[in-house]
Amino acid sequence: AGGTWRTVERNGASMTYAYNSGGQASFINAGTLAVGSSSTIGGGSGVTVLTNSGELEVAGGEAFTISTGTHHFADGGRSSGTGSLKVTGGTLNISGAATAAILELNGGALRVNDAPLTVGAFTQNGGTLNGTQALTVTGSLNWSGGNHSETGALVVADTATAPITAQVGLYNQRVFTNHGTVVQSGENSMVVHGGTGTDVTITNAAGGTWSTAERNGASMTYAYNSGGVANFVNAGTLVVDSATSIGGGSGATVLNNSGLIEVKTGTFGFTGVAATLQANSILRLTTGGESVITGSGNLTMAGAVEVLWADGYTPGPGVLIPLINYASHSGTFTSVTVPLGRSITNSSYGAAQFAITLD
Repeated sequence: AGGTWRTVERNGASMTYAYNSGGQASFINAGTLAVGSSSTIGGGSGVTVLTNSGELEVAGGEAFTISTGTHHFADGGRSSGTGSLKVTGGTLNISGAATAAILELNGGALRVNDAPLTVGAFTQNGGTLNGTQALTVTGSLNWSGGNHSETGALVVADTATAPITAQVGLYNQRVFTNHGTVVQSGENSMVVHGGTGTDVTITNAAGGTWSTAERNGASMTYAYNSGGVANFVNAGTLVVDSATSIGGGSGATVLNNSGLIEVKTGTFGFTGVAATLQANSILRLTTGGESVITGSGNLTMAGAVEVLWADGYTPGPGVLIPLINYASHSGTFTSVTVPLGRSITNSSYGAAQFAITLD
């Protein structure tokens, strides 16, 4: 502790190299490892192990890269600076309460198993995040590939933004919780893998916002394996700003809503989804005269529906306006409202469709 090890003019070269098979180079940092020029650790026929309980300080525009071997952030270990700690291969194991300013997972494994990890900016475009503890992102999450496995959680804090721009995988009993702002864009899904007993839970918590863009009808979640369950819990605000669906695959999808689901543009499709709208839930649906929510599963109805008119649409008196399609249903809504100046003369809970008629 108290010592400083500084790298300069490295151009990505390795700090250590275990030349012989069977040999091990152990690098223990309890002080400050100052990366002033991009560096790696490990290589050769032997094994290199980094154990960091001090500070790994990476200068702006530079990177400290783990590409092979198994390395540890022990209790109190941290990375700082405006450069990146990168994992491209091997394993980085979080074996004590640790923090990282900027962390990238491009390959290999980031194992958060023995203690939680807090990260300012986390980017993942490959590799696997696994373990039983939580990784909490406080600034920005950029997720464009890779998988999450085991029973731990990725948590987006209320201060964080999280664009999800490609297909990503959730395995086993993984948890993803958003308290901040998620934007799921492009024609991709959060694919849930695993059979019976391997439910995955995706939660948009109270105060969180989850919005979709440029989806072209693509599903937000997809339960790949028979017996697996994708649970999507919305207690915050879910905004559908492009035709979007939820569900699909050989497994099951369960939607539980106690927050606001707002469909601004296009339709929101429930593909074989068992959906429950709680008593405090709100559906805000913009319609141009056709159903806004289309479903092929069971819908349990409660809470409020707020109906808005799409630009250029003015329904005439006595016109039946379909709002929600379903395969089966139970319950009724507590209230259904339309824009000022109009009133509802009938709310129809049909065998396959909920619709309203105006004065």
